[in-house]
Amino acid sequence: MLDEKVEHEINAQVYTGHGSTILPIIDYLFSLSRQKKEDIDLIAVGAGPGSFTGIRIGIATCTGLARALEVKLLGISSLDVLANGALPSVIDIMPLIDARKGEVFCARYSPEGKKLSDYMNIKPEQILSQIKQETLFIGDALDLLHDELAKNLGNCYKAGPKHLWYPRASVLGLMAANIPAEEFTTGVKPIYVRPSDATIALQKKLGKKNPPA
Repeated sequence: MLDEKVEHEINAQVYTGHGSTILPIIDYLFSLSRQKKEDIDLIAVGAGPGSFTGIRIGIATCTGLARALEVKLLGISSLDVLANGALPSVIDIMPLIDARKGEVFCARYSPEGKKLSDYMNIKPEQILSQIKQETLFIGDALDLLHDELAKNLGNCYKAGPKHLWYPRASVLGLMAANIPAEEFTTGVKPIYVRPSDATIALQKKLGKKNPPA
């Protein structure tokens, strides 16, 4: 991206082998561009929620690149990126990310993209109580929930087209370019929303060893 204009963009769905895929994609992107790595002054990364492994690898890779190139680093919520990718809108927006285990990561946004709720990790049936008016739904969880939401929400349910279901690199970059400099931090914290399986297992193990008095 140069002067808030998208020069090149690569969007890829990677299910395994994140670590061995990211850098070759970045190298290929620069092979298409007139810009060099040394021309970069900002790196933005999706901070989650989403795949725990994908979030960690993405942040670690971008942190390493930012340090090597001595540039600013910014993390932005994947839910925020999804919502902004659906702008402008005339109705509320609710991105739904498949969180596995029969749950979703989600948040509600105004037609202007303002966040109206916290980032949530909830059961699909809990979505119903969140919706009081016509809402645009986007995100990969619609593959599983489309029929259920359409049946239970009726006219309040509007499904967005599939090209809005995944965070786009160009949307992330444009958002980062318009964030005030004072909001930048020295590090990016992942947005997990819920604890990882490893953390849950450890908590259970510690709980068994240290029962309440």
